[in-house]
Amino acid sequence: MKRTVLPIVAAVAAILGMISVARTRPRREPTVPPSAPPTSSFEQVVAGVGLVEANSENIDVSCAVSGMVTQLYVKAGDPVGQGQKLFSLDDRDLRADQQVKRTALEGAQARLAKLEQEPRAEDIPPAEERVREAQANLAAGDLPTKRRRRGWPRWKPNWGY
Repeated sequence: MKRTVLPIVAAVAAILGMISVARTRPRREPTVPPSAPPTSSFEQVVAGVGLVEANSENIDVSCAVSGMVTQLYVKAGDPVGQGQKLFSLDDRDLRADQQVKRTALEGAQARLAKLEQEPRAEDIPPAEERVREAQANLAAGDLPTKRRRRGWPRWKPNWGY
């Protein structure tokens, strides 16, 4: 008895689940278009939806720099000539980068002008004094080394014997 009850309960549960899913599925009513589709005045027609383009007349347009289009100068179907502006891109980041590079150039030119004016008369005496001071420090620091090489000071350790 137990062996037959469990499969029957499972089958009933599966059937109830399918019924529940079928009832809760949304129903879609067919919609009527707001206006009738266009009709042709010709007897033989080929109908199609989309854009008709000639294979030899279209030109692919691309840009070397990616960006957001900020302004359009032509509309679809307008004839365009060579060199005519089609659209403008957002160039704020390019202008900011150009300003940074322009500022770096001005700084480099200022440093170059300063280096070309060197040495100034007021910079020479302090620089000479720094050289003399460095020579004196070098000579004073080298003195103990020279004395040790000559054997000075001469002393013998007192080991207390």
